[in-house]
Amino acid sequence: MAGVPDIVGCFNGKFIAIEVKVPGNKPTEIQKHTIEKIRMAGGITGVAHSKEEAVDIVCGEGRN
Repeated sequence: MAGVPDIVGCFNGKFIAIEVKVPGNKPTEIQKHTIEKIRMAGGITGVAHSKEEAVDIVCGEGRN
């Protein structure tokens, strides 16, 4: 479905959704909207351009 992040799951009881992008690429408008809705609902979410960024999102550092 359009806009759904690439990685979704649950970690320590929290919903996690990560949009994975090649360095230099940005999320589409619908992806940005979905990420914001997840964040507003209390989920952990963001855009990762590397595995390090994905870990930062899950660990609560440098959310983007």
